[in-house]
Amino acid sequence: MINYFFPNKHLTDKDWNSCLTEYIPKFINPKNELEYELVALQMIADIKDIHANLWGGNNKIQK
Repeated sequence: MINYFFPNKHLTDKDWNSCLTEYIPKFINPKNELEYELVALQMIADIKDIHANLWGGNNKIQK
């Protein structure tokens, strides 16, 4: 989604390609649903996308 639909990815402090390389293993290998949700939030914070959030699919964090 970010690669194709985030028009400001080139303006972030962190290079998107290195961010992608860092996060792919984290998304592939979570131990549980909570860990997956936390990784998603961590990536959102790293790229500083203030419009992004977990809109649904955040059941474990809500608990």
